[in-house]
Formats: sequence, structure tokens, C-alpha cells
Amino acid sequence: MLALIATGGLIIWASYSMFYPFKTVTFNRIPAEVTTNVVNAGESMTYQLDYCHYTDVSVEITRQFVDGVIYSTPSFRQKVSKGCDIHNIELPVPSTLNSGTYHLRIFVEFDVNPLRKITKEFETTKFKVIGKDEQTREEDLAKIQLLLVEEE
Repeated sequence: MLALIATGGLIIWASYSMFYPFKTVTFNRIPAEVTTNVVNAGESMTYQLDYCHYTDVSVEITRQFVDGVIYSTPSFRQKVSKGCDIHNIELPVPSTLNSGTYHLRIFVEFDVNPLRKITKEFETTKFKVIGKDEQTREEDLAKIQLLLVEEE
């Protein structure tokens, strides 16, 4: 009899853990605004995120640079706290990105309990990346112009 009650309790707990509509986060301004509209590959960019967290849990964050091709950066974990905030988030732009117009796609995976993860997604406004190829070309043109001026 005790085993039957324990099994029933376990089934109720598992059902609650897997199907209850947990409220994890609200993103208040989507797409998130990029405040660095033009950035060189290998340097940092900033975007502004306006959000409200409803849980104190560990999250896994995955960011992707998207311009038709998706360039994923390594995921990382961090602890989030309940509350609302407007936060300026700085992140490095991979030095291997080609020149182009990109936006970020960000996935935030919440570990709400041992049986369930909830993933939320948001994107940013567009920004321009100047790749190493274009940076080198501009440096070469500046050197040529300097040599021409010196010859005159």
C-alpha cells in the first residue's frame, strides 16, 4: 500500500515538473537594440537587453551571428536572479567573421527542475561587421596613399 502511494506521488510530481507552465523570463523590447552599429571583427560590440526574470536558476546561453550563414559561439552557463533590468551586454565579435550585415540570435535555456529545461529565444537589430579582409584592404589603401603623398 505504501509503495502504491509513493508511486502515485512520484507520478504527480513528475507530471507537475514536466507540464506546469513555468514563467521564466519576459523580454520587454524585442528585437534587442544593438548600440554598436559598426564593429571590426575581433573587437567588441554591445546590445541592450530589457528583461524580467521570474526564477533564480542556472541558464545556458548560446549566441549566433546570423547573416544568411549562422556562426555559433561557444555556450556558457550563468546564474540569473529574479527581477527586471535593462542591461548593456558586451561581447567579442569573432575575428573570423567575414564582412557583412549581421544580427544576433540568442537562446537562453532555463534549468527549471531536474526533469525540464525551457528555452527562450530573442534576436537583436542588425549591425555591420568589417571583416579582417576589408580591414587589411583599407590599411593597404592608406599606405599607398601615404606613399603617393611622400613621392610628391
